[in-house]
Amino acid sequence: MNYDNFLDKLHEIEEESKLLRSQNEHWKKLILSCLLECYDTQKNNIQKDLAKFDGKGQIEDFIKDKMSAWLNNTRKFSRNVEMGIKLTVIQEDKTVSGIEGYHDLRFVHSAWDQDFIFECKCIGSSKNKSENPQVDMQESDLKQYVYNHSKTKPDGGVYRYLTGKYAYNSNTKQALNFGGMIGFLLKGNIERTIEKICDRLETEKYGKENYPEPTITRQSIENQPFTFNSSHQRFIAQKPDAKDILLHHLIMDFTIS
Repeated sequence: MNYDNFLDKLHEIEEESKLLRSQNEHWKKLILSCLLECYDTQKNNIQKDLAKFDGKGQIEDFIKDKMSAWLNNTRKFSRNVEMGIKLTVIQEDKTVSGIEGYHDLRFVHSAWDQDFIFECKCIGSSKNKSENPQVDMQESDLKQYVYNHSKTKPDGGVYRYLTGKYAYNSNTKQALNFGGMIGFLLKGNIERTIEKICDRLETEKYGKENYPEPTITRQSIENQPFTFNSSHQRFIAQKPDAKDILLHHLIMDFTIS
């Protein structure tokens, strides 16, 4: 490719990028599709690695590292143009970010004005001896995934989105209306686990008397049975007029028989 052709191609990409810069649905669809392919192609490999897991570090970080490596290196994760601009997945280092509630996975692209954040939670890794190990989706896991009530420090994956800890820019006061949750199922039945999560989402009030029930859509991502969406009213103190947020859930089954 000579220099003039290079400039023509660069101009073409720039013009195409302008059209896509604010097309959130385009980018969301691409990212969710890549996540599904990552799970489909890497599930067996991750299960084999988990069977040999030596217990050093957290299982959640171990799985995220495996997924990030695949997502950042597979060719399909680039735009389908001759001079592909890579769509990048970022894992924030807690020791670097210095805050509790750092993003587990964050997808960014130079041609997109937004980013897509995912909170990851392990399901079935609890070592709480007071809980029955035969029960699908322990109460402690539900609290970690949805909402863990505390007078001093309430928390939970879904709760972080509703309060603006995630998907909200405190500098620009811009609240994104979408985010993601990924559950890594290590123990239990996936269908019953999804039912428990959806039941908790439908009944949880997050410490508020009249919090409205969210809208839940099953098999929401490419009709896959391990996916669902939930639409929630937000309560961001700094932005009381924030719109509802749509959360995309993927429950990935890494149980080892």
